[in-house]
Amino acid sequence: MVLVCPGCKNKITLDDGTLPVGIFKVRCTGCGRSITAQYKDDEPEPPPAPAAAPQPPGSEVTEKAKSARTSSETTDVSPAVQAFVKDQLGVAKKEILDAIQALFHGAKIGPSDSVEESMSSNRALICSADATVADALATTLKGMGYQPESCSSAMESLKTVHSSYGIIVVDPVFPDDPEAGKKLIGKINAKKAVDRRQTFLVLISSTQKTLDGNSAFFSGVNLILNKSDLDDFEMTVRQGQKDYHHLYSTFRLIFEEKQNS
Repeated sequence: MVLVCPGCKNKITLDDGTLPVGIFKVRCTGCGRSITAQYKDDEPEPPPAPAAAPQPPGSEVTEKAKSARTSSETTDVSPAVQAFVKDQLGVAKKEILDAIQALFHGAKIGPSDSVEESMSSNRALICSADATVADALATTLKGMGYQPESCSSAMESLKTVHSSYGIIVVDPVFPDDPEAGKKLIGKINAKKAVDRRQTFLVLISSTQKTLDGNSAFFSGVNLILNKSDLDDFEMTVRQGQKDYHHLYSTFRLIFEEKQNS
């Protein structure tokens, strides 16, 4: 509430919450004049709450049950939502399955397939024009239990890769064909799925990192080995084959779950 002194025109601000209802007097803080004012409370008092009706015996239990049922109805997932979630889970499983199938170059895995089926041959093929690299790899592969064969030209390599090998190592630099590496990988991946799965394909690279899974996937190979890591060839290949088998096992489990769902 704001009062204006009729003598000195001084404005006096009063707190409504402290004013008495009706006529009251206040002294001007400017000239000391006594000012008569009246305060009216415009807010009506709220009406008294109606008395609660008496409840019949047992009604308290009924109200509690009703409250619990209402709470349950608001928290339970409706059948429509459950159906939607189930459908989306099915879509996600299919996407995972398709992605792994793409990793295995379109392979269709059935319940009869086994992990041991993959890379069962102990024959190894080394496609490299670098005699030093080929000799080092051949020595290591013999120690791993493979029977290595070597091709030193692009033409010879392209003629040989159609055969069955447990492991093929491709050193993509060939003087007689700069695109030989891509051709070799493409020819190997064009094999039937069951034959492709039996071959562990290693790409020797001067630029890509060893065990770079993304680069291996996009290059169409199972493993990438940087040339600077040739001394670790055996350990790296065994780790790559272990990871391959693990992924293959996961793939089979997803397939069997999809078949049974």
